[in-house]
Amino acid sequence: MNYFSLEFEIPLVSFIFIIILNINYFSKKRIQLIENKMYEIILIMSLIISSVDTFVHIIGAYNTLDIIYLKYFNIVELANKIMSIGFIIIFSCLFCYTYLISYNKEKYRKLFLSVISIDLILLIIMLFTHININEIGNVRNVSGSTIILGYFVVAIYILGTIILSLKNFKKKDKRFYAIFLILIMMTILYILSILIRGLIIYDLIIALLCYIMYFTIENPDIKLVNKLNLALINSSKLAQAQKELLISMSHEIRTPLNAIVGFSELIEESNTLKEAKENAHDIIEASDNLLKMVNNIVDISKINTDEMTINNKEYNLNKLIEEVISPFEYKIKEKNLKLIIKKNKLPQALIGDYIKIKRILFNILDNAVKYTNKGYVKLTVNTKIINNKCNIKFIIEDTGIGINNNIKNKLYNNFTRAEENINGNISGLGLGLPLTKNLVDLLKGSIKIESNENKGTKVIIVLKEKVGNKK
Repeated sequence: MNYFSLEFEIPLVSFIFIIILNINYFSKKRIQLIENKMYEIILIMSLIISSVDTFVHIIGAYNTLDIIYLKYFNIVELANKIMSIGFIIIFSCLFCYTYLISYNKEKYRKLFLSVISIDLILLIIMLFTHININEIGNVRNVSGSTIILGYFVVAIYILGTIILSLKNFKKKDKRFYAIFLILIMMTILYILSILIRGLIIYDLIIALLCYIMYFTIENPDIKLVNKLNLALINSSKLAQAQKELLISMSHEIRTPLNAIVGFSELIEESNTLKEAKENAHDIIEASDNLLKMVNNIVDISKINTDEMTINNKEYNLNKLIEEVISPFEYKIKEKNLKLIIKKNKLPQALIGDYIKIKRILFNILDNAVKYTNKGYVKLTVNTKIINNKCNIKFIIEDTGIGINNNIKNKLYNNFTRAEENINGNISGLGLGLPLTKNLVDLLKGSIKIESNENKGTKVIIVLKEKVGNKK
């Protein structure tokens, strides 16, 4: 074996590996945990030690004796002092890290101040201590008071780390397992350095230390934290939405229920059949409103939990339009509005989700009739068939109260009602448009709303359906 090649190849490989770890770690924004700070110091000091050691061994391997007017042995002495100080800082940080994960983090300040004070004193002492360089063939070893002091202090920090880890080993925390793994690897490398002359263990130790800690330290990056924060915000919004739903339900559902109870009592007290029929009609209208609210709540819940599915089947578009318009005829007549229906020659058979399309149109027409007190409600249906695909454009226009500019960007939010800013006398949970938008999205269509306050509203819905067997 060429022992001499190990003199600079192992430090060089370790140096490259530590550079990669530093780049990978510091290229991402991370949470500023105290444990992370300890690991960051370990990474930086490891990079300094490894770069210095690699430089010294490379110039030693090529027998370069004079660098920038300094003799090689002077460089070795300075380099070993830097590395000894670096090792003390690394293992003091490892000790502090172990203390942090073992005990209450609020009590770390006194310990840190003590460790920093000790390290500063040692740094000053090491500047005045001596290093001996021993050459045995092609292998160079160092000794002296600096090295002895460095070994002694590092041994104390390692002993303290072992004691803390043993006390907390029963916690089954992977971070303590990592510390024991680091210590075991250090022992193995030390034994190998005795058996193999020229094996440089220091760079390998710090490289393995940094690598093992990288996978065990609590080290989430900012992107992960942002995702967690967003999930927390969404959870809070969901809780608030559920609270608003309960409040709205308790208020809005009470209105039709009270109407049903009240008109039922009036039927019981009615003297004529005509009077009873009028009250019965009011009960039907209140029941329809109640059913509408419940259906919207159920459908919104299904969409939010991904339980809403598409059920395609063949249907007749003309029949669908008739069924959608029918429930509004009485209300339109009662409000003295004009109902305008415009459509081109529609295909007799299309394939799609008949129920959901009907629901979409019903919700939009319901809003148009609800918020229009004079003028007209107009439904235009245009179709265009291309390659057995039918593009359907539904345009629902009204001359109603329109939509306030302040809430246009919130129309698809649950519990948003246009009348909150304009008319407080119209009931509703504000789920119609959000549900409609979700249903249109589910059918891979598009919806566009054009409206100005007191100038009416136009809603354009575009869907694509397959053409059935009959045309």
